[in-house]
Amino acid sequence: MQVRKILSLLILSSLSTLLSAENQTAHPQKLALAGFQSGIYQTDKLFIAGQPLSSVGIKELKRLGLTTIVNIRTAQEVTNPKLTPIDESALSAELGLKYVHLPSGGKGTPYNPATVTAFARVMDAASGKVLLHCASGRRASHLWVAYLVNYQDVPLATAIELGREANFGSVPLEGYLKGSINYLLTN
Repeated sequence: MQVRKILSLLILSSLSTLLSAENQTAHPQKLALAGFQSGIYQTDKLFIAGQPLSSVGIKELKRLGLTTIVNIRTAQEVTNPKLTPIDESALSAELGLKYVHLPSGGKGTPYNPATVTAFARVMDAASGKVLLHCASGRRASHLWVAYLVNYQDVPLATAIELGREANFGSVPLEGYLKGSINYLLTN
């Protein structure tokens, strides 16, 4: 009888570990893929990057399972051909990808929780992998960190550590998380 109890506890413990491991967020891995300003990182079903510089990188991501592109660059950035070398909306349509523009940053579209909510809806609806990008990848990594905190229940300190692995930089995160937050970023 005692052996059964011990075996039951071991099995429950193992299942608990497996279930909690499923809910953990993978650490971002930098991909050796050219064609993105400041590089590209992958975690779970998300790619985080700077501006795509050509169609080649997008086509390679599609081969890797990309179904959705989320561009958080402002309208002024997207319409400036010097800053945006490809028409992502047209390329997405050509490749059968969903394209979502969630402008974030600047006076007209400040950082706010509504952007995080809209991004969470895109992530929930995506049938495959998602590319989240801005100009350099920093705003994108900040939005991802806010998403982890607000929608994946990742503790803020852990989310920031993950963000640092994906070009987090030093741009303020507070706007995405609705007001001031108390945290200490240490090197």
